[in-house]
Amino acid sequence: MSTAASPATTEPKPLRVFISFSHSDDKLRKKFVNAISPLLRQGLIEVWHDRKILPGDQWKGVIDDRLNSADIVVLLVSNEFLASDYCYEIELQTALQMHEAGLARVIPVILKPCYWQGSPFGKLGALPEDGKPVASWKSLEDGLLNVVLGLLAVVNKSAKVQAAVKPEEVRKALRSRRWPLVAAVVALVALMAGAFGLVHQRQIQQAAALVTQGNEFLEDRNWSEAERTFTHAKDLDPNNSAAYAGLGMLYSLEKDPAAAINLYETAVKLSPQQPAYQINLADAYFSTGDYEKALDKYAGIADSPYAAISSAKIFRLMGADLQALQKAATQNRVALTWLNDPQISNLPENKLEWSLATDTKLIKVINQSEKLCYAQLELALTLSLLDNETESKQYREQGRQSCGDRLPGIVRELRYEIDQLNQKHPEFTARSSEFIKRFS
Repeated sequence: MSTAASPATTEPKPLRVFISFSHSDDKLRKKFVNAISPLLRQGLIEVWHDRKILPGDQWKGVIDDRLNSADIVVLLVSNEFLASDYCYEIELQTALQMHEAGLARVIPVILKPCYWQGSPFGKLGALPEDGKPVASWKSLEDGLLNVVLGLLAVVNKSAKVQAAVKPEEVRKALRSRRWPLVAAVVALVALMAGAFGLVHQRQIQQAAALVTQGNEFLEDRNWSEAERTFTHAKDLDPNNSAAYAGLGMLYSLEKDPAAAINLYETAVKLSPQQPAYQINLADAYFSTGDYEKALDKYAGIADSPYAAISSAKIFRLMGADLQALQKAATQNRVALTWLNDPQISNLPENKLEWSLATDTKLIKVINQSEKLCYAQLELALTLSLLDNETESKQYREQGRQSCGDRLPGIVRELRYEIDQLNQKHPEFTARSSEFIKRFS
């Protein structure tokens, strides 16, 4: 009597591990790779780092491709890593976006003593155990062993077992004329589903890579390529919220806020826990003059200094009465309180740069001191409109110190805001003009 063909499982493919590290830590990187070599030999993982770039390769493109296709991103953390602009601002941000989207798992490995808890990855579980730096163990080997065991636990939990039925066994079962045909059909369906899942996973990864490219086109103001790339990403993966957000940003920059709002709404719906998309949506409502909706959206974003400052600007625009200005001042003070609270200011979403639109260009506010500068000068402006010159001067001087050489750019943004304010409320002209003259 014939028996049904039993589904056969293949060995899981090795998980792709991307190592992000500072070249100052290259010796420790080598020791780490040596320590995890048993996992490589068992076929559990395959490892890539930028020391594998070949002569003649376009290094940035290679790094992006490898990072976007990674299953696990290991951060080799030290003071040098935290100080590296490329590791911190480029690789880390991409890795955390992938982690948030469920496309990869980010694992910080603390190499040497440093203040990593306040970084964007500070809330993630770190290796070695309890985040004790590798260099602080009884020996370097003891610390690395703990890392290997921790990484092994992650690999065992995350390993992708592909439920594949061998095609020849399916065909053999199909040739049977007895009831095992039913089992073979089930096996064939399972095979097709597994193949579809693999293709779908590749589409998701490709879409993520396209979003990265689209953001680069936006930076270069290459609107047509950005639109094509984001649209392709959206078509490949209709659940990729970043693709919708990228298109929304494109239309915002092209002065089509109505189209941007629809795209941001979709991005927020797909990723409701992503504050950046909520901010984009609120900004779009702000730019269309729908102040009530903008305030409602900003209010729904927890612990966001940017949202508080934007709310203050709306209150100033909404009315010249004392109550509106007092609400604006309250929001300005909230923003400063949050910026001075490391637990809030170091949240990943609050580490992102702020893009402020003027009449002709975007002013980018990037680091903590620049954000403090902008928040202090915003409060100084509101206090000046309230005729509180003593306190306004205090925050104006604090802002000068925080700004450093970025002061002209921030003042340019303030001039733009004041021009808008004076058009809407001419009664502010005398005080606002006096305020801005102090920066001449």
